[in-house]
Parts: sequence; C-alpha cells; structure tokens
Amino acid sequence: MKGKRQALVIGGGKIGYFLARDLKQEGYGVSVMDRDPVRCRIIADEIGILAYSGDGTDMDDMRAAGARDVDFVIAVTGDDEENLVACQIAKKGFNVGMTIARVSNPRNEALFESLGVDKTICTTGMAIQMVENALPAKGMRLLSVIGKSAAEINEFAIERGSPADGVAVSALGLPSACVLIAVMRGDDVAFPRGDTVLRAGDRVFGVAKAETVPAFRAALIGGSVNAPAHR
Repeated sequence: MKGKRQALVIGGGKIGYFLARDLKQEGYGVSVMDRDPVRCRIIADEIGILAYSGDGTDMDDMRAAGARDVDFVIAVTGDDEENLVACQIAKKGFNVGMTIARVSNPRNEALFESLGVDKTICTTGMAIQMVENALPAKGMRLLSVIGKSAAEINEFAIERGSPADGVAVSALGLPSACVLIAVMRGDDVAFPRGDTVLRAGDRVFGVAKAETVPAFRAALIGGSVNAPAHR
C-alpha cells in the first residue's frame, strides 16, 4: 500500500515472528528474512507477509529481500555479530533510514552504537531490570527508565518515621532535578504542591535524573545519598 512505512525483520525466531506480526497489525508493511526456509514458510502462511530465505549478512540476499526499499531494518537473530553486520549492510549498502539491533550481551551496546546502529534492544539488560524491579530496595520501586538511563520514575512508600512523614513538600529539600508527580493516599490520587503534607501510608511517585535518585530517596524515606542510583 502506497505510503505505508516498510520494515524488514532479520531473524524469524520467536522475537522476529511476534515483532513482524505486531508491526503488521500496527499498519506497517513488513517482510522477514531468515536462514531457515521452513521457518519462512511458517511465517508467510501464519502472518500473511513475505518471508525470504536468506542471510542478513549477505549483500545479495539483503537486496533480494528488498532492503533498498524499506524504512527500517530490525535485526533480531540470536547472534550479536550477525545483527551488527546486517544493520551495517542496511545502513551503508542500502541507505536504510533506521536500523535497530537486538543485543544479547549488554557489553556490546556501546560498540553497536559506535559502529552506526541507530538503536539497540538488549534483551539481557531488560531481563535484569525486570528482576531488579521485582526485588526492589525497601520502600522504593523503579517504575520506568527515561532515555538511556538518564532519568527514572520511582515509587516511594512513606512509612511512620520516614524523613518525609508529616513534612510539607516545600520543606523536603529535594534536589532541583527531582519532581514529585503524584501522591496516592488510599484510593485517592493527589497532585502535590509545595504545601502538600506527606503522611505515613502515602505512596509517592516522582521523576528524577539518575544521579540524583539517591538524594531523592534519602529525602523521602531515608538512606545514604551516596548509594548507587541503579540497584
């Protein structure tokens, strides 16, 4: 369909399969490349898209799969090196506007970016973060990371005796790079102002630059300001 943005997914495993399916549902034109012709037939039949049997690290195979006509190349094989090479071929050989690579080893993220990959998705890093969120530090839970760990949205549980218990927001002495965005008291949600007094039992939500999170936590629930920002 004219005007539809086109994506080529390299790798037809579980991640590639569901990614292609979801992109199609979102209205993208999608095709998949995988080394296994049987896997390609399954994808073509079940999702209803073109699936090419080929090697994402081979220039001719990428050309046959239509790399010169796509807006995105998303390499999600289980091999970091293959994903890197596929993205480099897409960028340098076919001038693809956006390349995205799955990275299994978190240590490879910086290398991929330095070699021209536009975005990386580190499945290992995501899993680690999910575990950390499931086992949060006492009284604090990481809800989201903004950008490349530049800022965080955290939830704090105010307990009796916490530094913030009975204290107005304006008197907390929060770092300038920290903002309280909501307070839940029972089933009620309030948007705090300077004269809002926090109470034990409150759940407080705030956003802060990563380097100021320890000070943010210390002001609300206690703890050392020298603690690492990422648990």
